[in-house]
Amino acid sequence: KEHVAKSPDMLCLADPPNKEALVGLKPERLTFRELDRAVDATAEGLLSKGIKRDDIIIVQLPNCWELAMLFLAITRAGALISPIPMQWRQSELEHVARITEARAVITVEVFNKFQHKEMAEKLKTKFPSIKNIITLAEIREMSKGPVTGKLDKISIDANDVFTLCWSSGTEAEPKGCPLTHNNWLCQGTFQYETAPIKPGYNLITAGPLVNMASIGTVFIPWLISGGKFVLHHPFD
Repeated sequence: KEHVAKSPDMLCLADPPNKEALVGLKPERLTFRELDRAVDATAEGLLSKGIKRDDIIIVQLPNCWELAMLFLAITRAGALISPIPMQWRQSELEHVARITEARAVITVEVFNKFQHKEMAEKLKTKFPSIKNIITLAEIREMSKGPVTGKLDKISIDANDVFTLCWSSGTEAEPKGCPLTHNNWLCQGTFQYETAPIKPGYNLITAGPLVNMASIGTVFIPWLISGGKFVLHHPFD
């Protein structure tokens, strides 16, 4: 909101150039004002689907502006995001759903010839906590919806969990790593004190934005100090 007030028409978020090959959509660029509206509209859309405070939402999307936006929209609705890699399949999703008792899954219809929505639907039949399977197309529609101000009644504390990411699970099942807003703010601020980056720089991520490495090295520093966040999808 501070960046919106200061530089509303500054370009702040850019899709990967190959987005159309990834999900069939033209790459887009958003200003802070446009991103802010998308965040609030999507958050209200999630509330209309019954999402409430502290609900966990599994998100399986490739690097695109909608994924970056969802980190903010989900927390704005009082819920928390649990992002997972595109490579994960039924066994990993069942593990995550079992532990988190997730309320919803946000995913794509198809990615790299794999039926992700179909996989999520199977998950829903096995875990009654999952009430909604929401596609990328639906998220885009939500992002254009109304903004009424009802979000202002949702209080968010700095010690609330912001992300529930997962370890790689190379030697065992993936482990959930809940991190609060304060965890990330501390780490992101430390980056500006130690790394050769300055507020307002253009930042690019070549790693999956569902991973803590990309969230911590690029996404959080961008949220703290502005500039432009450029997405690159690592599977190209």
